[in-house]
Amino acid sequence: MDEKKDKFLEIYVKVGTVAGAASGAGVSRARVYQWLNEDSNFKERFEHTRKDVADNLEAKAIERAMAGLSDTLLIFLLKGLKPDKYRERQDIRHSGDKDNPITYVQVPPPVGK
Repeated sequence: MDEKKDKFLEIYVKVGTVAGAASGAGVSRARVYQWLNEDSNFKERFEHTRKDVADNLEAKAIERAMAGLSDTLLIFLLKGLKPDKYRERQDIRHSGDKDNPITYVQVPPPVGK
């Protein structure tokens, strides 16, 4: 049975999906999830391989973004790699004290909008 697990992980790192790797290894997705629930060693190996999949995807995304093939990828990569500079920002400030708390009221949008 370990041969099937090894084959699944070998294919998973290449294709990046559980369904694709399961099919290539000749097992069902349900079997893979059973292994994950019942075999802590396999689960650990899967999580390690999953990080490799993420690294591979990131490398491809960087390659495409650097080649000018996708501004969207470039934006997401910058947000992930430099969140302090490129993350979505919300600057919420309030004032008040314990005796005069601030009351927030949600205002519905205008009719017809």
